[in-house]
Amino acid sequence: MRTRLKHLDALVVAAVKDQDDLSQVDAEELTWRWLMALRVRQMRLEGVDESDRSTAVSALRRIVADEATAAADDVFAHLAERSGAWASSAADLDQTMVRRELSGFPLVRTLSYQQAWSMLDGMADRLREGTRPDLQAGEVRLELDRTEERARLAVLMDQTGRAGSGLVVTGEPDVGKSALTIRTAQQLTEHGAAVACLSLRDLPESVVQVQHLLGGRPLTDVFAAGEIRAVRLLVIDGAEAVLEGRRDLLRDVATAAFRAGLGVVAVTRSDGATRVREVV
Repeated sequence: MRTRLKHLDALVVAAVKDQDDLSQVDAEELTWRWLMALRVRQMRLEGVDESDRSTAVSALRRIVADEATAAADDVFAHLAERSGAWASSAADLDQTMVRRELSGFPLVRTLSYQQAWSMLDGMADRLREGTRPDLQAGEVRLELDRTEERARLAVLMDQTGRAGSGLVVTGEPDVGKSALTIRTAQQLTEHGAAVACLSLRDLPESVVQVQHLLGGRPLTDVFAAGEIRAVRLLVIDGAEAVLEGRRDLLRDVATAAFRAGLGVVAVTRSDGATRVREVV
């Protein structure tokens, strides 16, 4: 038995090496102290007593859209099922991985990333204000009837958001491609999609500067902390800025979005389409 515990002795000694009050204690003694302190925790998840399950579901309600108990229970059941596979493979989990696994469930944004998402929301507002799909004079508002184009684009964007893939929207200057894409994004949002919008030209020059702007958080983690819906998209307008030295920035932002499970829609002038496609 003692031979089998040799590797535990080494781990325990390594764990207390910086603690003066324990570093002088014999390794075997430390190991036995640790083993004697262990207790079996029996989770009460089913049967007559489901108190632990109820506590977990109650906590999960805080991250589920509308705090729906049924949805929180479904999230718990899915996590319980996946835990077996994660444990057997010794998976190293983080927020990004878990939230990607929960992509089919409606989750709200992670509260600890509120500052970062406040900045992203501001970028989206500026983009929408600068690319309105209509003209207004007094009380008169005119908008081109692009119902068919918007319907076709909505299908493609929906597929992109579900698959976590890339889509490039291209056209000549001033044909309304940005307005059409953003209007379609709003339409998808109204139907339950989670869509973030920004302009590549509004971002700092490097992803390091972007992360600093977002509170120093890794960009993948920020995107992963956004709302979780069946359709998740990042719309990047002004992607033709790759022609002005922003190719690496587009690549880094798109890669972060892909890793977080988002689809990426890049809007670009025709002259930048080839380089944007190479990235997205």
